[in-house]
Amino acid sequence: MGSANHGLAALREPNFRRLFLAQTASALGNALVPVAIAFAVLDLTGSPTALGIVLGTRAAAQLLFILAGGVIADRFPRRAVMIGADAVRCLTGATVAVLLLVAHPSLWTLVVLFGMDGIAAAVFTPAAAGMTPAVVSRPHLQQANMLQAMALSAAGIAGPAIAGTLVVTAGPGWAILATAASLAAGLVLLARIRVARPPRPADPHFLHELRQGWDELRGRTWFWAVVLSSTAVNGLIGIYMVLGPQASRLFYGGATVWAAAVTAGGIGAALGGFITMRLRRRHPLRTAVPLAALYGLLPVAFAAGAPPAVIMVVSVLGSVGALTFGGVFQTLVQQHIPEHLLSRVSAYEWLGGLLVYPVGLALAGTLAGLAGVRTTLLWVGGVQVAVVLVLLLVRDVRNIRDVTVDRVEVAAGRGGAGAAAPAVVGEGRHGSG
Repeated sequence: MGSANHGLAALREPNFRRLFLAQTASALGNALVPVAIAFAVLDLTGSPTALGIVLGTRAAAQLLFILAGGVIADRFPRRAVMIGADAVRCLTGATVAVLLLVAHPSLWTLVVLFGMDGIAAAVFTPAAAGMTPAVVSRPHLQQANMLQAMALSAAGIAGPAIAGTLVVTAGPGWAILATAASLAAGLVLLARIRVARPPRPADPHFLHELRQGWDELRGRTWFWAVVLSSTAVNGLIGIYMVLGPQASRLFYGGATVWAAAVTAGGIGAALGGFITMRLRRRHPLRTAVPLAALYGLLPVAFAAGAPPAVIMVVSVLGSVGALTFGGVFQTLVQQHIPEHLLSRVSAYEWLGGLLVYPVGLALAGTLAGLAGVRTTLLWVGGVQVAVVLVLLLVRDVRNIRDVTVDRVEVAAGRGGAGAAAPAVVGEGRHGSG
């Protein structure tokens, strides 16, 4: 729909460019953490149980504080919230790194510091979700979301590789110090963003603000239907992330096919981003939902013992679908949820994934023991496809509209005498927003 949606126009806007680079640096730092923590704790204790305690504490802290993070991000300037959260993470990371390099920190010291890291991440995430619409023009919003999603995917691939290299060549302390350095670079970029804070309703009551976010979510059928579906999918993906490598070992003789599938997924994420930058539909979820269902075919391909080339193709297509759906949905949320509620509503969305993904990880071994790896993966993939496609049965999911497409068509005079007027952001709490 015009040249505005092509190329990398969003990056020409200075505030978004700084936010994009800052979030990329933060995502890269975040992606370094799991590998760095794992080897730091194992080097200190030699105990997988100790590692589980540290990782579990960080994940639990993020889960417990994510809703509070949404309230904080809606109450205070989001740029300041993001700076504060990443400053805490930078300091905790630097402290852990110094302790590892010059001392021998206790397990409980690491538990406390990484618990603080989890709390800061819980505050940062909803603030970041609400920041993008404030720093990019409306026609470039979907493009901006896709650029951010692509950067997140790239960081998820590059981060563990960088951390692994640093652990092997220099030690875990230097890997964690790299995390702090990456976050510090993001802080410098965030500090350079200049954005006016729109007026927001004053409400000093935390629980009431939390309830407002919940009411906004449940009042929009298209939103809570997608959140419920995504929550279930996250749990299923947790199972797949454990059993996929096991299937690669059992059915293909090693880790090569799993590594190839992960690499192909990164390629698919990049392709999905470029495709979605140019994808503008009046009813975008009618296209995005079937694409998202493709990701469920990957566990089925592993279970079926498909040729490695087929698995790589399915991985590319699945990642294209997953990233396309995520970018389209995030854009719709930013278009239709009132600005002063955006972080709280996004926090509820994140809560589901944070809650059920670890459950999937924990249940994978038990399910495989009961039904076998092949059968479990078949069910995981089949249920995932069904859970996604059932969204098309929800009228409000099919009918939710891309506000920008409506506005462009009306401005171009293509709506005709009977064309509907553009939707107003924040109105229409029931139905299609």
